[in-house]
Amino acid sequence: MWDSVFKIYFILILSLGLTDIICGKKGKKVVPAKDEVKGWDKVAKVALPNIVQSGLKRTDEIIKLEGYEAYSYIVKVSAGREPIKLENSTIDSFYIEIFRLRHPAKKEMKNMPVVLLMHACTGSSSDFVFGGKEESLGFHLADAGYDVWLGNFRGNIYGGLNQYRNDTEFWDFSFDEHGLFDLPAQIDYILKKTKQPKLYYIGFSMGATAAYALLSSKTEYNEKIERMVLLSPVVYLNISDITFPPEVTKFFHSLSNKVAHETEVHDFFYWKGPLMGFDNPKCSTEEFKSFCALGMKSLSSDHKSLLNSELRNKFYSVAPIGSSYKTLSHYSNIAKFLYMFGLFNTKMNSIPK
Repeated sequence: MWDSVFKIYFILILSLGLTDIICGKKGKKVVPAKDEVKGWDKVAKVALPNIVQSGLKRTDEIIKLEGYEAYSYIVKVSAGREPIKLENSTIDSFYIEIFRLRHPAKKEMKNMPVVLLMHACTGSSSDFVFGGKEESLGFHLADAGYDVWLGNFRGNIYGGLNQYRNDTEFWDFSFDEHGLFDLPAQIDYILKKTKQPKLYYIGFSMGATAAYALLSSKTEYNEKIERMVLLSPVVYLNISDITFPPEVTKFFHSLSNKVAHETEVHDFFYWKGPLMGFDNPKCSTEEFKSFCALGMKSLSSDHKSLLNSELRNKFYSVAPIGSSYKTLSHYSNIAKFLYMFGLFNTKMNSIPK
């Protein structure tokens, strides 16, 4: 059963973006308001020339609709261990847009505790505000007196998806680059902006993976985080009852190898490119809604707490919104290794004491 369900699931996911690719569909270019971006004249037009909006509300737009203060900032991020070779140039850095959320009655307060929220794979800063002020963590933290910052990783619409869509080498990244380069750049920027020595960190799913990659490799950042809270952390792939069933892992690798072979745009283990079909949220459309619900249930959980159809539909309006093929391949390679050596355990009670 798993084999049949997930063959259909992944094939359809990969086909979600084929219409846009074939027809060359383009969206409206949108950039932040001039008075909200520091250094606008110098960097904004270079950093964010191609954020595409096709009925998609930006993170700051969602925040403002709820009556809260929203600010947009451009953060310079290192390209990685080596410069990225683009088609006509080479870059050693690029820009990611992040957002700040403040309660309107508390926007003038100083020395508020600072908290950074980081999203999951194929997500964005909107993941923490899409449900509105009644059902979103970002708003609840602002109400509680926090200076809330909503970060983004490379690969989504705020981190190069549209600007570098056709530059193969840009997409040679995974959660290692998220943790070693994207995350520390944003932490340093926020601490400098707020003049605070430390911040609180909340990471959801891959946001947890990236945090552990950072804190175990650049240990000085442990001193910059007051407390870390992780939601559905993806760290130990062999102790979850919902993570990468063996049948899915085997099929995913089989499919990925076929796709890489046919496209001839690949490295040894992965295809260098953005995830097809994840360039614009499609799950809110009638033709994909039930299919996406099946995928959500199969890949995460069918617990009753996830069956809030209204909230789920709001989530579908902002995600999925971009990531690299290598990121998923990296996760699945780890799971495949564990499975091959008999270390894949799907019993939650197997967590080490």
